[in-house]
Amino acid sequence: QLADHISKERGWRKLLSDMTTEAYHVDEYHPMYPQLAQIPFHLIISTSPDHLLSNTYNEFGLPFNLEYFNYKERQELQNEASASEPLLYNLFGETGDDDSLVLTFDSLFDFIFSILSPKGFPLKLKEKVLAASNFLYLGFDFESWPLKILMRLFESHKKEISYAYAWKENTLRPTTKTFFENNFKIDFVNDEVPAFIDELFKRCQAEELI
Repeated sequence: QLADHISKERGWRKLLSDMTTEAYHVDEYHPMYPQLAQIPFHLIISTSPDHLLSNTYNEFGLPFNLEYFNYKERQELQNEASASEPLLYNLFGETGDDDSLVLTFDSLFDFIFSILSPKGFPLKLKEKVLAASNFLYLGFDFESWPLKILMRLFESHKKEISYAYAWKENTLRPTTKTFFENNFKIDFVNDEVPAFIDELFKRCQAEELI
């Protein structure tokens, strides 16, 4: 609503992108970021256009590649995704490229049309996603309708196993929980995201995967 209000002003896009960049600029990040960076994920897809996780990789001297989706132009992946060199992919653009940011309802619809088109979503990235045996969704609003579109794009409903996701019980309606369990084979974990990541990190440590 704020974005659509600002979009009526002259020079609104530069103003809004500057505000977005400033909003994601923090001097200290949550302890879960170093934990996430040390877990050997192959691919991390972020719906936030910030650099918090990539900055964490840099601070720890960990190898990684960073790419992002721009709904206005066709792109292909430039890097592979592996446990030794993870790929961080910003799905909703990135703060260093104003035109890639999804800032208004109009740009959200344009983004959806683009990512669902045959030539929209990078083919190599889609192949990686479809080949994945497990998905882990952290910090998502399961009441948000665009999430259903993304899960359908990732073909979560075609996987043969259940997945574990972190959620806050007081923000999820029982009907929504049942919908995702039945239609996307999601196994919800009744915990907050930082606690879930902390437990996952400790289990990876015990298996000497860190």
